[in-house]
Amino acid sequence: MNSEVVDFPLGRIIILCDKNRVVRIRFIRAEERVKRSSSPFSKKVAEEIKEYLSGRRKEFTVEFHIDGSEFTKKVLRTVHKIPYGETRSYSDIAKAIGVSKGARAVGRVMAINPIPIIVPCHRVVNKDGKLGGYSGGVDIKAFLLNLERNAR
Repeated sequence: MNSEVVDFPLGRIIILCDKNRVVRIRFIRAEERVKRSSSPFSKKVAEEIKEYLSGRRKEFTVEFHIDGSEFTKKVLRTVHKIPYGETRSYSDIAKAIGVSKGARAVGRVMAINPIPIIVPCHRVVNKDGKLGGYSGGVDIKAFLLNLERNAR
């Protein structure tokens, strides 16, 4: 497994990759020690994330891998299609995958999304427009949404 670390204004991100796919992205504390093991692919992913965080990239070109149930995969593929700078509600995602009363189940999948930012679960908000939760913390979710809003 290869890895890269990217710093951003609210912390650090560790990117874990196999030979040619992203398998995990995780927000880490500034003091947390991580072992880096670079590869050309992991460097490419880190560069795309840096471009995104600077407002210069709106879509990612790198491949990623998602483990989990078919429901989980369907939710995350749907979330991956949310356009840059736009949001959808948990119930919007549930309806899009044919489970009209599945908003809570969608929320559980968002909580375990292994590839935040590339699979932009920060773009999924409550029906009333409030942010809801985020694996990296609501402050990071707000930061990412504001970044996209300002870069449009």
